[in-house]
Amino acid sequence: MMKIRSGRSTSSMSSAKPLGQQSTAETETPSEPVNYIYGYETANHAYVAFLERGGSEFVKMYEHPAPPSFEKMSSEVLVMVDVSTVSPSDGCIRRGEWWGDGSRTPLTLPIIPGSAFVGIIESEGNRLFQKGDRVLSLVRAGANSRHIITDSERLVKVVFDDVQNDILACLPEIYLSAFQCLHYGQTRRYRKNALWKKNILILGGVSTIRRALVEVAKAAGADAIYVTGREKEFSQIASVGGLPLSKDPRHWLSILMGKMDLVIGLEDPYGTPQLKYEHIKALHSNGKVVVLGGPNPEQEVMDLDPIDGTLKRTKRKLVHYNVFDSWESNPRQATKDLLHLVKLAKYGELKPFIAEKIPLNKVAQAHDGLDGQPGFVLCEPWIIGKKDLSENGAFPTSEVLW
Repeated sequence: MMKIRSGRSTSSMSSAKPLGQQSTAETETPSEPVNYIYGYETANHAYVAFLERGGSEFVKMYEHPAPPSFEKMSSEVLVMVDVSTVSPSDGCIRRGEWWGDGSRTPLTLPIIPGSAFVGIIESEGNRLFQKGDRVLSLVRAGANSRHIITDSERLVKVVFDDVQNDILACLPEIYLSAFQCLHYGQTRRYRKNALWKKNILILGGVSTIRRALVEVAKAAGADAIYVTGREKEFSQIASVGGLPLSKDPRHWLSILMGKMDLVIGLEDPYGTPQLKYEHIKALHSNGKVVVLGGPNPEQEVMDLDPIDGTLKRTKRKLVHYNVFDSWESNPRQATKDLLHLVKLAKYGELKPFIAEKIPLNKVAQAHDGLDGQPGFVLCEPWIIGKKDLSENGAFPTSEVLW
């Protein structure tokens, strides 16, 4: 059986109508243009997976007549996935860079990619959740599927009906990373002005994580949020509330030296922090550097001595952060932080840019361009087709996505 939803709707599948029954007379005038009607499969279980590590050509789609039914642990529940993410971390896992064969906690093949998801609990509930609850969570892998079995203690219940699934799916990996980096070591992190009078320097230009850092810092009342980038990125940085700076610190160091409370950077593909001595000089005496990188639980806090030996006498530390490490080591704190982000999303403080929404069979293709993607790529696993809407409401063309 196939059901439909408009391309920009987030209504539940139960409220959709069979494809043959939809008519223009029954359709309310949308608040914004609707380009497609999407067809949704409601019967079979399906997922994408790779059976060996390497390129995106190993990512294939598989279908089963029923959802997973193996015996579950007492704390686990079956979730029907509405939306999941396709992110650069999936590529790191696929290539074996994260949790590969040499890791202390390797993922065993075959692997279903996808780290963040929103869905509805389909199995019988437990002391924490009930059947029909809308939930979101973060997993190392497994979300690019129509169903997932997961630990209920790592789920966050969504109690706000007016927060769209698309926005929720963006929170567990990228926005949680941003929030925990900005509030690292801070106990009173949920106050409205938790970062009041704080000066923050974000290195590296425009990306989903840097946009999230700016939005979360603004929501917490940061005084100034500087973002380095190329000159052609300055307008984009300013549009989300950042103060653009040249990537060359010589252009601004004399003005900002000793004034930053927090510097946030990323690791390069080889695990080396993309920091210069000048970036460290922008910190004041009690400032902190947080570097987002791959899973590395053995090295959470590092001295800055390798960058410059003169920093040995200061209190400044370089903190290595990875959201999956945080999720595993302190799930109670992580789920509380995620719930706070849901509240920020409800009140319009977080506005993720969604670049593309795709069905399961387009996930492999999406893996080819993950590193250069300017926004979030979301997978809606129940989509099987879409039809263009003409001006008179007919369906002149059809694109089969299955």
